[in-house]
Amino acid sequence: YGGDDWCENSDRCHPVDTGDYAGDFWMGETSRDQYTGWFHGMAVAFDLIDDEPTRQIIIDDVTEVLDELISTNFWIIDEAGWPTDAAPNVLPPMQLSWLTIGYHITGLDRIKVELQKRLLNSYRKDIRFNSIAFFNRYSAYYGNNLAHTNWYNLLRLGKVYFSDDDYEFMLDTFET
Repeated sequence: YGGDDWCENSDRCHPVDTGDYAGDFWMGETSRDQYTGWFHGMAVAFDLIDDEPTRQIIIDDVTEVLDELISTNFWIIDEAGWPTDAAPNVLPPMQLSWLTIGYHITGLDRIKVELQKRLLNSYRKDIRFNSIAFFNRYSAYYGNNLAHTNWYNLLRLGKVYFSDDDYEFMLDTFET
């Protein structure tokens, strides 16, 4: 935190002036990369903790975020109602990963319906195309790191929630 002057002069920094969080700040213009880390963290935490009140917080938060993303057709919208200026369009493999995580955590039919749409064979070309690393695997460090974060959950949870055919497609796409 660069201080109040810094925050007031930043388009991304938003100070909180009232309520329980007065004196804190939040950063806007969230990217799909940041969402990838959040979803990964929610999946890992949900599976590793046995504290039911905390698990319910995770369920509620994941439900709220996915409901919002579904309502915007997987565009990340900022506080002014516009797509963020930092990678706002959620790519098909990310959508599939986040929905798989969401269904795993919540078990909600409405999330399952969205997940099943992205498992249709007609959607596979979008998954495959958006999984291609246009740079070699060693020079695209950040993109590959984020892709592997999504693929970790797709392959781990896909064994449970996908058909054998869908899982084999995902595994082939990842390995290719």
